[in-house]
Amino acid sequence: MHEKQNKSEKKGMSSTGKMVAWIVGGICLFLLIVTGIIIWVVMTFFSGFFTDTEDELNKYMKKKYGEEITLVYAGNRNEANLGDTEHKVALKNNPDFDFWIDVNGFFRTNVEGDDFEKGKKTYEKYQTIEDDMMDISEFGFTRIQEGRYSTYLDYTEEGFYRLNVQDDHLLSRYGLIEEELKDMMEAIEWIRSKGVDIGQLMVFGRPDEAKEGYQIELLVKDVQLISSIADLKKEIAEEHPSTLSKESEERMMPKVKTLNEERIIPNVADQDTHEAHWIDCNAIDKEGKCSNMLLMLYYESDGFYPGHPYVVQDLTKVFEWIKPELGEDGNVTIQVIEKEVQNEPLLNLIELDKHDDKDMVGVVWENDQKEFQELKRQQGEGSD
Repeated sequence: MHEKQNKSEKKGMSSTGKMVAWIVGGICLFLLIVTGIIIWVVMTFFSGFFTDTEDELNKYMKKKYGEEITLVYAGNRNEANLGDTEHKVALKNNPDFDFWIDVNGFFRTNVEGDDFEKGKKTYEKYQTIEDDMMDISEFGFTRIQEGRYSTYLDYTEEGFYRLNVQDDHLLSRYGLIEEELKDMMEAIEWIRSKGVDIGQLMVFGRPDEAKEGYQIELLVKDVQLISSIADLKKEIAEEHPSTLSKESEERMMPKVKTLNEERIIPNVADQDTHEAHWIDCNAIDKEGKCSNMLLMLYYESDGFYPGHPYVVQDLTKVFEWIKPELGEDGNVTIQVIEKEVQNEPLLNLIELDKHDDKDMVGVVWENDQKEFQELKRQQGEGSD
């Protein structure tokens, strides 16, 4: 009886032991699998840091085309593009033969495709004008020293060609002088005379040493629509509306000077630089006129308090003068800052539409004053 009971107990213990062994073994196996996955992820992650992008692109190019390349410009990989980007490369033995390669992946360079054939076609077209490229120096242009636009002739997504050049002028975002526009027009006419179906023009300004080498980039799209300097100005403004600002200033300044300069003067931003401006066009309409403008002025301190006899009168004149500078449905924000006050000068913003009556200036000014006084009151209560 006792012997049977002992055997039964041993059998139960044996079953329990097996179950424990299975559980322990399962846990160990699970941990091994998880550890393996972690090791694989870590190795994959860190291997990306030691993978040279140019080497990966070279492997791809040698396998597909039997060509060696150099990386000219590396695109950015980030969370926004999920690792998808483009790299610009050039043939190792021919830097004028360049093109883009599409890649994806945060840690490894996985090639999605390339523009080798487009680059080849563009280079073949470039060869037809290569001997004459020095002619563009007559218009004040040289080769751009920047990876994205390092070759004179490039291709566009629309199937046209883009001429890339660097100007010997500094260039300004707030207006181009006649000489600069004339040079660009001559470059367009020259490239057309060579039988190149030009669709875009990229112009870099001369590096500004006063601004740590900062360069202005002007992209002119739809070059095929340009037949005059007026067309050129409009196309430049399509991409860079602020280039209309200088002309508006030139027309406005004589009128503003008729006001008492003790009361009102232009508030010039970027003063003492070639980009000094006090009018900024932010958008244009289909007619090429400014549809959204910022006009910056200083006004004497008394103008910021109720009862000033001239502030509304002066600003009404300014509004009437600026109307012709605006497109049909244009609007302007007149920024008025307290003059000759160093610490926290008062500021008013008067937002008006072109079709507003001149009496609206006083209404808007008064409303802005009320809002300012209310804000001041709330701030005073908050500090108690």
